Amino acid sequence: MLSERSGIAMAWWASSKDDVLAFFRTDDAGEHWTSVVPNVTDSRYASACFTDLNRGVLVFNNDGRTYVTADGGKNWHALLATSIGPIIAFADHDVGWALGESKDNSRTARISYTSDGGQHWHSSADIKFPTDEVKALKLSFPRRDRAYVIGPHGTIYRYRVVPVSYSAAKTLAAPLMPPVR
Repeated sequence: MLSERSGIAMAWWASSKDDVLAFFRTDDAGEHWTSVVPNVTDSRYASACFTDLNRGVLVFNNDGRTYVTADGGKNWHALLATSIGPIIAFADHDVGWALGESKDNSRTARISYTSDGGQHWHSSADIKFPTDEVKALKLSFPRRDRAYVIGPHGTIYRYRVVPVSYSAAKTLAAPLMPPVR
């Protein structure tokens, strides 16, 4: 839900030709839903994150293809030469993270981040979480300067902006996000 009354849900199902992806929108707290079938296919393994009722990012988990929408999911535009992780979360309209396996080593993670609503993405260096289950990681990004990566067995990593000279045991380097507005 994006507000008390409005929200968007994503679903897919197999058809005779392709998998079908659909988005459902409510503006009355779930009493009624309208559907939108977007202009993309191969949607069985997809993740989506909407920052408001119009703007969203869609990532295909199997190959990292990334699309953005500005019209509530009716039309999606591919981001060329972009492959981000399948786990996505946004702090606000502009700043978001995607978490996935490194292209070079499936036992390390790579964080991709955007500061322009998903139009452009940048990747961090590989980050070695103390797990071999990168696909099992989850991401929560409640605000620009705070994020959480949740791992197996209840492990939680907290992201926060700290001074360059800061050091502590068991820390992991992560990309610097823009300051809080």
